[in-house]
Amino acid sequence: MFRRAIVGSIAVLCLLGFGSRLPAQPAGNRIIEDAWLERSGECGWLTIRFTLPMQYVSHFPPEQGKELRIQLKPLGINRSDMPALGHNEPIRVADLDAIAPVQRLDYEGQYNPNAPVISLVFEDEVHYRVQPGADFRSIRILLSRPSLDHCPLTP
Repeated sequence: MFRRAIVGSIAVLCLLGFGSRLPAQPAGNRIIEDAWLERSGECGWLTIRFTLPMQYVSHFPPEQGKELRIQLKPLGINRSDMPALGHNEPIRVADLDAIAPVQRLDYEGQYNPNAPVISLVFEDEVHYRVQPGADFRSIRILLSRPSLDHCPLTP
């Protein structure tokens, strides 16, 4: 009886130890955890935070335009993450129109889950600078209608 209790306790401890090493899973099929804007005058840093690790790959056009496409690469993804990666998802950000009049802001993973895109479509031409977050869980976009030279915000 004593031996059975010890074996049972060891089994529970092993399960708890392995459970703590499992990767974090996205909430349902969502890939966007949060998005927010930090404003200063006519400029703002848009931060988009992901539920899974994402590497910034590139963006186009380089500095300004009516559309911005940011290509990402999922990192350390397993099969159970594919439903979250392989869909499209709108991104909502309060006060974004005060800085850059946005017609559409979406995560697009439906066509290629291994190379998803953040797509921003503006009503007017917007200047921007894109940079990866420090933790592979976010990207940051400096936005302004006038030139970025006049922005008090720095990268």
